[in-house]
Amino acid sequence: MDIEKALRDISSGDNHLAWSAGWSIIKANVAELSEFPLESIATIRAAVAKLPKPEHLSVTDSREIPKLALKILELKASKTCRCNLYNSAQSFLPEEEQNRGYIQIEKKNDIPWEPEFYCKCLHCGKRYFVHESHSYHYPWAEWSAIT
Repeated sequence: MDIEKALRDISSGDNHLAWSAGWSIIKANVAELSEFPLESIATIRAAVAKLPKPEHLSVTDSREIPKLALKILELKASKTCRCNLYNSAQSFLPEEEQNRGYIQIEKKNDIPWEPEFYCKCLHCGKRYFVHESHSYHYPWAEWSAIT
């Protein structure tokens, strides 16, 4: 991740640039995210709050990705585990989160178009059941904590 570009773009006030930068932050691995300047959160928060409403209807509001990226940075700054966002956002796919160093997949049921996973957070140890779907406009995952 190019941290300077991500910071500049998410703070730009341009929906497309902020959306792209948001994905860069969401997809950052553990090492990359640890380098992000958390003192920039107030600037990012103000810029994300001012993003204009998209002019055209789409499947999702383009502002949701920068908002999710901001939440990730806020959790990091407060030393709260990233996995606390998993059950509130469908953008976290288990295999990608494992590749980034956030979780470990303990078991995968390879059901066509609808795989299921049992995962463990590598930071706090919380376990999750995840239903992933590839039958929509984009893949999404539904996370449920295992108690």
